[in-house]
Amino acid sequence: MQTPSAMARYLPVASRLAARTGLTLQRLLLPISAAIVMGGALTMVGNSPLILLNDLLASANNNLPSGLATIEPLRMFAPLPIGVALLVASLLYFRYYGDRKLIEEENLVNDGVTPARTESYFAKTYGIEGDVFELVVSAESPLVGMTLGEAENLHDAPLLLALKTGNDTRLAPPAEMRIWVGSVL
Repeated sequence: MQTPSAMARYLPVASRLAARTGLTLQRLLLPISAAIVMGGALTMVGNSPLILLNDLLASANNNLPSGLATIEPLRMFAPLPIGVALLVASLLYFRYYGDRKLIEEENLVNDGVTPARTESYFAKTYGIEGDVFELVVSAESPLVGMTLGEAENLHDAPLLLALKTGNDTRLAPPAEMRIWVGSVL
């Protein structure tokens, strides 16, 4: 697997980790991408120049005159010793130096909002503070058949930020939308 495709697979994972842990996305992506690049050097699979070299060695062996010594093709784990050294060096760098570098850069650009964190997004954008909950409307709920406007006007009712009914999902839905059994608020 090549490193760009591996990094693309880890982007949603890193984004979710950043949202749940409160770390910035930058603080997670740089070490993850370095580990992917260094980990790609552990085997022939993650190292396309060595795969090409291996094919060239096989081709060169076929073109040699008979009786001459051939060059052995590289084994699957041929780059492992160098790859392990690079991986250890990368981990040590991020443990001792990179960690301080990321903290310095984080202080320069930190605006107090964690990316993809719902609570901080609503607090900064709309000035709405509090916890965000997801509720599924059951058949016994008094909300069944009510509009969102009626539900929000109930005593001590929370703000209804989104409504999912069937395949229709709306953020900041209009007040005249109805709440049905199975709707998610």
